[in-house]
Amino acid sequence: MYIKFAFNYPNLKTAKKVLDRASGGAMLMYITLIGAINRRI
Repeated sequence: MYIKFAFNYPNLKTAKKVLDRASGGAMLMYITLIGAINRRI
């Protein structure tokens, strides 16, 4: 969904910024999730 949205931008620099922000947020969420699981075990 994010990728399709980003590539609809005519400006590739803007698209890259959106993609970087989306992947950064996903990575942060993933790290938080792994940390929570590790604490529970």
